[in-house]
Amino acid sequence: TNRMVLNQAFSYLLSLLERSNLDLIYLTWLWNLFKPLCILLISLFVLPAIILIFMYGSSLFCLIYKHWNRLKAAYSEDLWYGAIKTLAVFWELQATIWHGMI
Repeated sequence: TNRMVLNQAFSYLLSLLERSNLDLIYLTWLWNLFKPLCILLISLFVLPAIILIFMYGSSLFCLIYKHWNRLKAAYSEDLWYGAIKTLAVFWELQATIWHGMI
């Protein structure tokens, strides 16, 4: 049954292509014309964006790790001191988000 559905979908796409009068040679030529531009745009914008995302992700991981260890040390001393320290970390993170990271 899956094979029949696949054959019907393929035949439908072929008939749609025949009725639409698309020139595949022209479309191939257009793709070969604009492919270097697409590669250039990907290399100029997407790759640096990915690098920035990884850098900000690493910074966020280090920030969370720093506060996590600070809170573990605070809770090992006293329960109320740990609660106060947790609130301080919460407000510090909120201020960092609001004012930006230094």
